Amino acid sequence: MESFDPLNLEQREALLNSHPLRIKRFTTLTKTIGLTYGMIREQIWLGRPSVYFYSTPRMGKTQCAMAIEHLIAQEFPDKYVVLVSCDVSESESVIETICKAINLMQKTRENLAKLRGRLTTHIACELSSILGNHFLLILDEMQALGLEDYKHLQVIQNDLKIKGITTTTVGFAQSDINSRHSSFRIAKEDAILARFLSQRIAFEGCTDEAWLQSLLQNFDEDLFYPPDSGCSYSRFFLPRAFAQGFRLNNYATLIYKAAKQAVGGASVPIPIEHLFIAIEYMLISSRNSDAEDFDLSFEAIQNAIIESNMVEFSSIFK
Repeated sequence: MESFDPLNLEQREALLNSHPLRIKRFTTLTKTIGLTYGMIREQIWLGRPSVYFYSTPRMGKTQCAMAIEHLIAQEFPDKYVVLVSCDVSESESVIETICKAINLMQKTRENLAKLRGRLTTHIACELSSILGNHFLLILDEMQALGLEDYKHLQVIQNDLKIKGITTTTVGFAQSDINSRHSSFRIAKEDAILARFLSQRIAFEGCTDEAWLQSLLQNFDEDLFYPPDSGCSYSRFFLPRAFAQGFRLNNYATLIYKAAKQAVGGASVPIPIEHLFIAIEYMLISSRNSDAEDFDLSFEAIQNAIIESNMVEFSSIFK
């Protein structure tokens, strides 16, 4: 959209409500997503059965899972990739959840065993159509799965293996999945542990100032709106300041300091979802103050952190 001019305030305001930052429909590759994908990529190459990542809530696991699905599909077009969000109410079997995700509807009076069989056949057919032999299942909210769910997944793995198909399960879970891991060990469910829970990795978000600076740089250089306009998110909201050298990543030190103060210490992680809300607030609320000498004050940063409810959320986990 070469005709877009961010200095045309009427044009910009008309586009504001559909801005990806405003409607929260954008994905940017953080260092965490890059590192996570690197580890998952290795699992794929080696044909290993599973790996899962765990952390406290609101650390960006769901966004990471969505990004991983996209990256795998781009790099490995011969893999069949399915992303599902497990039922945290634990009222729905993982088989039903997967089938709904791929629009494989359960027939009237069809039990789970028959539905599972049709699911296995569907996976094999999908892979046959792309000349592949590797199924990747990405499970968000994996801590919601119970023993019966894992047994269903075990049967699927076995059935697919007979058909010459490898299965890799990638999980994203809250930290309480480790309690489930311990209970399975006590119950001597060694087969389940070996297949789905043997490799567990802590999911880390904003670990330091450099991590945050890398994220903020995406808003300055890599994320654009309107599409094909060449207008970065930072420039969209602050075009005059941007033209004079304003870059959001130059404020990484102050933003990191304010976020750490909000969560209450160096040992408490910064909730990534709240951090994104704060960044959104900084840019959108600053647009009416855009000027050649605009400066993002520490007070404005603190106010954005407050508006994100980062303090209230972090207090739950102290």
